[in-house]
Amino acid sequence: MRVDELAERLGLSHEGDGGVEIRGAADLSAAREDELAFVGGRKHWATAEASRAGCLLVDASFPAAGRTVMRAMDAR
Repeated sequence: MRVDELAERLGLSHEGDGGVEIRGAADLSAAREDELAFVGGRKHWATAEASRAGCLLVDASFPAAGRTVMRAMDAR
């Protein structure tokens, strides 16, 4: 499912490439280009920046800086 489709189904906003195909979810440090990964707060931002995840699930404070993200009020 594409990021834009997933975001719409979940009622979330997204930024970046909405056409990225997501085939699963994984831990932030192990995620691949076709996986969604959760960023659990500021202490994980550096790991998120280095992650290969195709899309990151983040809260409103995360600086997307060119990444494809879905934003949730409380990403947990």
